[in-house]
Amino acid sequence: GRLAPADSYTVKFNDVDAKKQTVKRFQTISDSFTGPQFGSLGMLAVIDDLWARKGEGTAMLNYRFTGGGLPGGWQRRNIFFDDKDLVNSMLKEFDEIAKIFATNQFRGVKPFGVEMNVEVTRSPRVVFIEKLVVVNEKKAYAPGDQVELAVTLRPWRKQPVVRRLKLRVPPKAAGFCEVVVRGGGIEEPEEDALIEGKRALTNLDDLLKELSIQETNNQLVAEIGGPEGP
Repeated sequence: GRLAPADSYTVKFNDVDAKKQTVKRFQTISDSFTGPQFGSLGMLAVIDDLWARKGEGTAMLNYRFTGGGLPGGWQRRNIFFDDKDLVNSMLKEFDEIAKIFATNQFRGVKPFGVEMNVEVTRSPRVVFIEKLVVVNEKKAYAPGDQVELAVTLRPWRKQPVVRRLKLRVPPKAAGFCEVVVRGGGIEEPEEDALIEGKRALTNLDDLLKELSIQETNNQLVAEIGGPEGP
C-alpha cells in the first residue's frame, strides 16, 4: 500500500553532432551497497543506448549527488576522450565516486539522488603539450623564487597556442630540480599524508574536500620536483 524507498537517477543527454537532447530517469533499490552498482549499470545502459555507437568521441560530464545527509549536494565536472569505447571510459570515475558516497563510513545519504548532464561529440577535443620553455631562464634559483613558463599547446589539428604559467621554487628545494608540465589526471601525485597515516579523514566534510581537489582531465598542471634540504 505504499512505495518502497528508492534512489533516483536522471540522465540529461546532449548529442552535439545529431543536435538531439534527451532526458531519461530511473530508480533503484535504496541500499548502500547494491544500489550504486545497479545505478552505474543503469547509467551505462542509458548512455550506451542513446550514444548508440562505438569508437572515438569526447564527453563533457557534469554530475551531482544529492540526498539526506548531504546538505547542498556535491558536483563535479570533467571531460573524457577515448578512441575505442567512450561510454565505458567516461563512467569509470563516476562509478568509483558513487560508491564512495553511498558507502562512506560517516553518514548515510538517503534517499540517494544522482543527476548527470552528458554532452558528447565524435570530435576529438584533445590538446597536445608540444614545448616547455623557462622564460628568462637563470643559471640558478633560490627557494621562493618565481619561475615563469611558456607552454606551447596544440589543439587537435589546429594552430598552436602559448600559455604562460608561474611557479614558486619550493622553500626546501635543494640541488637539481625538474620542471614538469602535464595534463590533469595524468600521473597525479598521491596524498602522502593520508597514505602514511599522518592525516586522516574523520568526517564527511573532509571526504568532500578530498574529492573536490582531485584533478580534472582538462587541467594544465605545472610542478617543480627535486631533492629537499633540511
